[in-house]
Amino acid sequence: MTRPPWTFIVPVIALAVLWFVQPDRLCAESPTTPERDKPDLKGQWEIKEEDKSYVATLDQDGHGFYTWQNGEITVSTCRHRRCEGTWKQTGNDREGGFDVLFGEDGSEAKGVWWYSRVGSKNNIPPRQWGGPYTWKRVDSPATSLAPR
Repeated sequence: MTRPPWTFIVPVIALAVLWFVQPDRLCAESPTTPERDKPDLKGQWEIKEEDKSYVATLDQDGHGFYTWQNGEITVSTCRHRRCEGTWKQTGNDREGGFDVLFGEDGSEAKGVWWYSRVGSKNNIPPRQWGGPYTWKRVDSPATSLAPR
Protein backbone atom coordinates (compact mmCIF):
# COMPACT_ATOMS: atom_id res chain seq x y z
CA MET A 1 0.00 0.00 0.00
CA THR A 2 1.34 3.40 -1.00
CA ARG A 3 0.95 6.39 1.26
CA PRO A 4 -0.29 9.68 -0.13
CA PRO A 5 2.59 12.19 -0.56
CA TRP A 6 1.18 14.59 2.05
CA THR A 7 1.68 12.00 4.85
CA PHE A 8 5.44 12.53 4.54
CA ILE A 9 5.16 16.31 4.53
CA VAL A 10 3.17 16.56 7.79
CA PRO A 11 5.95 15.12 10.01
CA VAL A 12 8.54 17.32 8.30
CA ILE A 13 6.45 20.42 8.94
CA ALA A 14 5.85 19.32 12.55
CA LEU A 15 9.60 18.92 13.12
CA ALA A 16 10.28 22.32 11.54
CA VAL A 17 7.71 23.96 13.83
CA LEU A 18 9.17 22.24 16.91
CA TRP A 19 12.66 23.35 15.96
CA PHE A 20 11.52 26.93 15.39
CA VAL A 21 9.73 27.24 18.74
CA GLN A 22 12.40 25.66 20.93
CA PRO A 23 12.70 27.55 24.24
CA ASP A 24 16.37 28.31 23.54
CA ARG A 25 15.51 29.84 20.18
CA LEU A 26 12.65 31.87 21.68
CA CYS A 27 14.95 33.18 24.41
CA ALA A 28 18.03 33.61 22.25
CA GLU A 29 19.44 37.08 22.27
CA SER A 30 21.54 38.77 19.68
CA PRO A 31 25.06 39.78 20.72
CA THR A 32 23.99 43.44 20.73
CA THR A 33 21.01 42.86 23.05
CA PRO A 34 21.78 42.98 26.78
CA GLU A 35 20.92 39.79 28.65
CA ARG A 36 17.70 39.93 30.65
CA ASP A 37 17.29 38.49 34.11
CA LYS A 38 21.00 37.87 34.56
CA PRO A 39 21.87 37.93 38.26
CA ASP A 40 24.47 40.34 39.53
CA LEU A 41 27.09 37.82 40.64
CA LYS A 42 29.52 40.28 42.23
CA GLY A 43 29.86 39.88 45.98
CA GLN A 44 29.79 37.22 48.65
CA TRP A 45 27.65 34.10 48.54
CA GLU A 46 27.02 31.48 51.20
CA ILE A 47 27.08 28.10 49.50
CA LYS A 48 25.43 25.20 51.32
CA GLU A 49 25.86 21.55 50.46
CA GLU A 50 24.27 18.66 52.33
CA ASP A 51 27.13 18.38 54.82
CA LYS A 52 28.94 21.75 54.74
CA SER A 53 28.72 25.43 53.97
CA TYR A 54 31.33 27.96 52.84
CA VAL A 55 31.58 31.47 51.41
CA ALA A 56 32.41 32.36 47.81
CA THR A 57 33.49 35.84 46.71
CA LEU A 58 32.81 36.53 43.03
CA ASP A 59 33.55 39.39 40.66
CA GLN A 60 30.99 40.80 38.19
CA ASP A 61 31.88 38.09 35.65
CA GLY A 62 31.28 35.26 38.13
CA HIS A 63 34.91 34.37 38.79
CA GLY A 64 36.25 34.08 42.30
CA PHE A 65 37.34 31.96 45.20
CA TYR A 66 35.68 30.12 48.06
CA THR A 67 36.75 29.13 51.53
CA TRP A 68 36.46 25.32 51.20
CA GLN A 69 39.69 23.52 50.12
CA ASN A 70 41.19 26.62 48.43
CA GLY A 71 38.35 26.56 45.93
CA GLU A 72 38.09 28.58 42.74
CA ILE A 73 34.84 29.06 40.84
CA THR A 74 34.13 30.33 37.34
CA VAL A 75 30.69 31.00 35.89
CA SER A 76 31.02 30.25 32.18
CA THR A 77 27.47 30.97 31.02
CA CYS A 78 24.60 32.76 32.63
CA ARG A 79 21.33 33.23 30.81
CA HIS A 80 17.85 33.93 32.04
CA ARG A 81 18.73 33.31 35.70
CA ARG A 82 20.43 29.98 34.94
CA CYS A 83 24.19 29.88 35.46
CA GLU A 84 26.64 27.11 34.67
CA GLY A 85 30.32 26.88 35.33
CA THR A 86 33.27 25.06 36.78
CA TRP A 87 35.00 24.76 40.13
CA LYS A 88 38.45 23.61 41.22
CA GLN A 89 39.81 22.78 44.67
CA THR A 90 43.58 22.67 45.06
CA GLY A 91 43.23 21.71 48.73
CA ASN A 92 41.96 18.21 47.89
CA ASP A 93 42.84 17.98 44.15
CA ARG A 94 39.31 17.93 42.72
CA GLU A 95 37.37 19.79 40.06
CA GLY A 96 33.98 19.72 38.44
CA GLY A 97 30.99 21.67 37.23
CA PHE A 98 27.76 23.18 38.47
CA ASP A 99 24.37 24.37 37.27
CA VAL A 100 22.22 26.75 39.35
CA LEU A 101 18.93 28.57 38.81
CA PHE A 102 18.47 31.92 40.56
CA GLY A 103 15.18 33.09 42.01
CA GLU A 104 13.36 36.12 40.62
CA ASP A 105 15.21 38.61 42.83
CA GLY A 106 18.65 37.07 42.20
CA SER A 107 19.53 36.69 45.88
CA GLU A 108 19.32 32.88 46.03
CA ALA A 109 19.93 29.97 43.72
CA LYS A 110 19.38 26.22 43.81
CA GLY A 111 21.20 23.68 41.73
CA VAL A 112 23.63 20.81 41.50
CA TRP A 113 27.39 20.34 41.46
CA TRP A 114 29.40 17.39 40.17
CA TYR A 115 32.94 16.08 39.82
CA SER A 116 34.82 15.91 36.54
CA ARG A 117 38.12 14.91 38.16
CA VAL A 118 39.19 13.53 41.54
CA GLY A 119 42.95 13.22 41.89
CA SER A 120 44.22 11.23 38.92
CA LYS A 121 40.74 9.91 38.00
CA ASN A 122 39.74 11.92 34.91
CA ASN A 123 36.78 11.82 32.55
CA ILE A 124 34.11 11.34 35.21
CA PRO A 125 30.77 11.72 33.40
CA PRO A 126 29.05 15.03 34.24
CA ARG A 127 26.41 14.92 36.98
CA GLN A 128 27.27 11.34 37.97
CA TRP A 129 28.91 12.18 41.31
CA GLY A 130 27.96 15.27 43.24
CA GLY A 131 24.85 16.63 44.83
CA PRO A 132 22.41 19.48 45.37
CA TYR A 133 23.41 22.82 46.78
CA THR A 134 22.16 26.36 47.32
CA TRP A 135 23.67 29.81 46.99
CA LYS A 136 22.49 32.70 49.14
CA ARG A 137 23.76 36.25 48.82
CA VAL A 138 25.61 37.42 51.94
CA ASP A 139 25.89 41.08 50.92
CA SER A 140 23.10 43.01 49.22
CA PRO A 141 23.73 44.79 45.92
CA ALA A 142 21.70 47.79 44.82
CA THR A 143 20.10 45.72 42.06
CA SER A 144 20.54 41.98 41.98
CA LEU A 145 18.91 41.41 38.58
CA ALA A 146 20.28 44.33 36.64
CA PRO A 147 20.54 43.82 32.87
CA ARG A 148 24.14 43.77 31.64
